[in-house]
Amino acid sequence: MTEQEYNAGGGGGGLESPAQEALAPRDKGRSCLFWGCGCCLLLALLAAAGSGGCIYVGYRQLLSFTEEEGVVYEKIPDSPRRAGEIRSRIERFHQDLVAGETELILGADDLNILLLEHPDPDMAEYARFQRFRIADSVLLADVSLPMDWVIERLEMLAAGGRDQRPELKLGRAFFGLFEGRHFNASIELAIGISRGEVRVKIEKVVTGAGIEIGPEHLAGQQRGQQAPLADLERKVAAAFGELFSGRQDTRKELELRGKEMILSEGP
Repeated sequence: MTEQEYNAGGGGGGLESPAQEALAPRDKGRSCLFWGCGCCLLLALLAAAGSGGCIYVGYRQLLSFTEEEGVVYEKIPDSPRRAGEIRSRIERFHQDLVAGETELILGADDLNILLLEHPDPDMAEYARFQRFRIADSVLLADVSLPMDWVIERLEMLAAGGRDQRPELKLGRAFFGLFEGRHFNASIELAIGISRGEVRVKIEKVVTGAGIEIGPEHLAGQQRGQQAPLADLERKVAAAFGELFSGRQDTRKELELRGKEMILSEGP
């Protein structure tokens, strides 16, 4: 994804962090996934599908976005050890960038392991409900998010007293309509690096029930700093930026080839 293509889509970017900061657990009150990137995604998608961006477009229509059964993703064998090896490869990649050309090849399992073994326990917990795939040079995130888990997170936030935003009560009441159900979807993501920052754009979402939400419906939620999908894209980009970060301030580029993600020295 070139910078021109990305900017045309109105997406957001995430900041890269030093490696030591990337591997340090975040404060509970600031965790992107604890805040519920999954919650933000579902709300944004419901808004995108609704008339004029309205979330409350009718219970039956919203119900069609969820299903009674969820997907239980298989555990990845020996993931703690493999996560250490992947982090070592990333560290060596950044060290080698200083000396000369090199590239880092990551598969979908590498991305999944890094998230499942993320030092932030909330990020790691959310990763249980998601798996990345790379197919035909396209990055896909398969999600099966239990609504009960979303409700529990909102209740924990409200009970913790750290944030008393009115959206918490509204969100709890809203998601309470879908207790016992699951949001199952496949999300197509465009990803690249522009001006040293990872950029992510949600291209398409197909729900488990076969409902497709394409660019024409997503665009209105991706424009502007306050747009829900634009905010979500920035958070996802920041999460990827952490995974790929290094101590050296070296320009990098990212591309997808076949079933692999390639990081290499940028211009």
